[in-house]
Formats: sequence, C-alpha cells, structure tokens
Amino acid sequence: MIFAMLFILPFPLLVSCFDRASGFAANDAYDFPVKPGTEEWKTFQTHNEMLKACQIPERILNNMSTAALVETVLNYPLLLDMMAYNNIQYGFDQVASRFNGLQELLNREDNGTEIKTRYRPKEPEPNKDNIKKGQKDQ
Repeated sequence: MIFAMLFILPFPLLVSCFDRASGFAANDAYDFPVKPGTEEWKTFQTHNEMLKACQIPERILNNMSTAALVETVLNYPLLLDMMAYNNIQYGFDQVASRFNGLQELLNREDNGTEIKTRYRPKEPEPNKDNIKKGQKDQ
C-alpha cells in the first residue's frame, strides 16, 4: 500500500509535468532557441522576425509553472525593448502586447506571489569555515 502511495499514485503528476516531445519540464524556464549573438539571430532583417522567433510554443507555454514563466520573462531576449519608449509603462504595454510569455504571466492568478518570491532577498549561507564553534554569524 505504501509503495502505491509513494510510487504509483504520483506517476500521472510526473508525466503531466514533462513534455516528452520537447524534453521540457513544467518547472523549467524556457530556453529561447534563437538569441542575440546566435548565427540565426544575425540573419534577421526586421524586428518582427525577432518577435516571431521569441514566442514560446503554446504547448509549452500552457504547461509552464508560474515560477518558470517568471524566469522565462526575465530571460526574454527583447525585454529591454520597453526602454525604447518615452514612457516605461507604455513600453511595458508594448512588450506585453507582442510577447505571449508576458501575456500569459499577466493572466496568472499567482503572478504576484511568484514575482515576490523571485525577488525576495535570500539570507546568505553562513560560511562554516569562518565561524568558530558555538559562535553565531554576525
């Protein structure tokens, strides 16, 4: 019975979190296959070609966790396009209107929680080599 609970019951969950065709797991940030600096990127003649190349395939986008989506948006090759406008909010809106990853993130109910988690300061790990036994890190 315990074997079934630990190994058999979670199996459908594990299978649903992994896209066999692409090798993509739901908790993985999307790795844009074409990025600035690649040979393919250098062949683009227009901004529209860049936008098209940076869209996340729907089958992956719809299965991504929100945490993975936050990382993906932060890694979006054209994210800094928002700085090309006179107003940062207008620039953000323009990027959001052209990037399906940001559109999806804005529609997620837990987007604020995941963004907060991503930017929450983390406590540094104490360096055990520099701490004498019984003394706390200061």
